[in-house]
Formats: sequence, C-alpha cells, structure tokens
Amino acid sequence: MPGGAVGVGRPSRYGGSQPDAGRQPEPRWQEDPNLPYRLAEKMWNSELSKSVENSLRQANSLKASGQVVALASTMPLDSVRSTLRQMLQRHWEDGPSSLESAGLLDDVVTDPGFVTVVKSLPRKEPKPETEPVRKRLSQMRSDRREPGQGPGAGQPREGAQMRPPGGMPLGAAAPGAPGIAGPGQGQMGPRAGQAPADQAEQDPGVAWMLTSEDLVHALCERLLAAAKAKARAAGAFGEQPASELPNHGLPFELRPDATVVAEYHVDWPAGEREKLSGVPLGELKLHYVRTEQMAKVSTLESFYKRKLSSFDVRPIDNGTWMDSLTAAPEEGWKRSIDLMFTTPAFATEQDQSEDLPVTTDILCIDIKDPAPKPGG
Repeated sequence: MPGGAVGVGRPSRYGGSQPDAGRQPEPRWQEDPNLPYRLAEKMWNSELSKSVENSLRQANSLKASGQVVALASTMPLDSVRSTLRQMLQRHWEDGPSSLESAGLLDDVVTDPGFVTVVKSLPRKEPKPETEPVRKRLSQMRSDRREPGQGPGAGQPREGAQMRPPGGMPLGAAAPGAPGIAGPGQGQMGPRAGQAPADQAEQDPGVAWMLTSEDLVHALCERLLAAAKAKARAAGAFGEQPASELPNHGLPFELRPDATVVAEYHVDWPAGEREKLSGVPLGELKLHYVRTEQMAKVSTLESFYKRKLSSFDVRPIDNGTWMDSLTAAPEEGWKRSIDLMFTTPAFATEQDQSEDLPVTTDILCIDIKDPAPKPGG
C-alpha cells in the first residue's frame, strides 16, 4: 500500500549495518515516489474492481477461480472484501488449495484486510495426534505441500539455518530467523497418529485454519521488513522498553517488561485520498508491534488473555498463537487481533517451565465488516 508509517529497530539485529557491497539497486518506486499511486489508479479503479466482483459472483468453484481470488485479495476496497467473503463462504468446502496454487502464500502481496476475510470463514483446529506432543499448525501445512512447492516445501527457506541449542541471541527468536520456523517452515519430524495432511484434505475447516495462520505469518514478515526499512531511513535505531512508550495504537497495553524492537502502523487511506481520487478506497487501521523479552510463554499468554474479550489459543511451531475476531468499537467494523509467541527452535515442551527468549508479534487490523448486513 502506498503511504507512511513509523518504525523502530536496530541494525545489528536486522542487518542494517551490513556492508553496501552486493546490495541490490533501489527499487524504481524510490526514484519515482508517484509510481505506486499511478499503479494503484490502474489496479484499483472502479471499472476493474467491478469486473473482478462480477467474476467472483459468477464463479462456480474456487478451483476454477484461484487467479481471480488472488487478484481480488490484493485490492483494499470495501466492496471487493465483501464480495470476496461471500464467494469464499459460498465455496468454502472447496478449501484453499487452489488459492495456494495461484501463489496466495508465496507470491501475492495481499491487502491486510484479507486476513480478516479469511478468519471470518469457518475454521477448525486439527485434531491432536496420539502422541502427547503433536505437530504444530505450520508443520501440518508443510507436510501437505508437494516437494518443491515454494517456501516450506519440506525444507527451510533460503538463508535459514538450524542452530544447536544454546548461544541463540534474543533477536533471533522470531519466525523466519535462523533456527526459527517461519510460515509453513516446520521443523518437527514425522509423528504417529492421524496424518495432518489427511485432516487438511478431508476437512476444509482445518485447511482454512492452516491458511489463516500462514497469512498472519506472511503479513507479519512484510510489516517487520517495512518497519526495518522505515527505521533505517529515519535513523531511528535502538530498542525501547514498552514501559517508556505509549500504547503503539493497540487496543491494550503491552507487557511493561517487554522490549519493543519494531513497529509499523497504517491508517488507510487517510491523506492518500487526494492522490487516489478516482479509486473507491476501502478503510483500514493496522497496528503491528514486535516485542522481545525473557519470559515463559504461559506467563505472556495469561497476561494478554486478560486484555482480550474473546480469543482462541493454539500451538504453532515453537510457540503459540492467540487469535481473536470480534466487532470493533466503531459501529459496522470488524477487529482481528493476532499474537504470535515464538521461542527458539531448540525449546521443547519441557523447557516451558523456564524463562526463554520470547518474540511476540502483535497484529491488530480493523476494517469495515465484510459480512453482509441482515436483510442486505
């Protein structure tokens, strides 16, 4: 999305202090700041958005319409979000596999509001396996991919390396960092019991749950990268104790002993309307904050449970995911909140009794409710 935000970070952790040798050339939009707006006018105008909406309404299945859905997922327009939700609800039983084949999780940069759209669909957590420690959601998704199908296809992403226990810096405890599982990048081996791939193939609710988790992971990675770039450009480096900072736009306070290492905020479209006057822009308020601290995951869960009125907690790779979808305070709006607590890859169930370096990715998204009004 065109537009600004604020970010904090530190180069030693995020790579901002690395030598310039071998750096890629600056993207073209940095040479021409108006380029994103000109592209947006082409991609989000009324003529194209109405055509996409008509295609969604006429779709007979998700399998035959994966590319259209992928295109629609990139449009930050209220009407497209609503039509997209109705279409996905109508063909929910098809599952999201055709959308993944269309590049939804690997190539497509979706509108953040699409996370809320997918989370509004019926979802189901996979059944536990017969062993006491079952696979995490991300590993289940990794297992059901065919070899070679993008990141997470049974092997780490480029540049990701496993680390032995011990000696891991606090800043490495994050999805996608060395030794840490990112979206679809599970690290736990095969287990006995019901095969998770079968669950995802046989139960659309399980498949949509796995996809929603990956969408949250992917968006957090994008926002972290944006926060790093913003911080480098502004020279705003250095960790900041949460107790010394405001609430970062979140609807609840952070743990006072946490350290904020990155944040990114979007109030869309705000001042962008005049630059995109011919586009029927939707509205979105987004807050992303990453914190780090030494703690027990269970302690952090208990703290944030007291802050959320409605939530689900489920295990993911090397941590847990708190997931909330409720009505926002503003009438007619929907609020999605996700908290991803991630520990180092070497942490086991037995380690949870001790304080560990925990990274918490907090994502809050408010959009106009994409569900049709009763009688509408």
